[in-house]
Amino acid sequence: MRPLALVLLLGSPAFGRAFEQACGEDARRLCPTLTGAGALACLLGKRPDASTACWNVIGGLEPCAGDIDRRCNSAEPGGGHVIRCLESQRRDLSRSCALALDEAEKTMRSHGYQPPK
Repeated sequence: MRPLALVLLLGSPAFGRAFEQACGEDARRLCPTLTGAGALACLLGKRPDASTACWNVIGGLEPCAGDIDRRCNSAEPGGGHVIRCLESQRRDLSRSCALALDEAEKTMRSHGYQPPK
């Protein structure tokens, strides 16, 4: 688990652009009917088939793949939309995702970064 990477990916406005650049082709090939966080969750489930460049961008989200798919698949990657969605449903998240978010928050605070509101 890479908590800082998770935080930066989920909260960064640039994530949407990075996701499209690194994962756009993979998403169109592996998850052709999905967009947004739905495509993100789909790619997280297809690690062996996703490109290394894509996995470098999305790999920190792996503990939350199921929760993103079930609870936040309409959230658009980037701009903090996915993390806000996950946070709004924190008590219903899987244990692994909740722990990843807890670790991410600790890392954020230690680097002076505040979660998006």
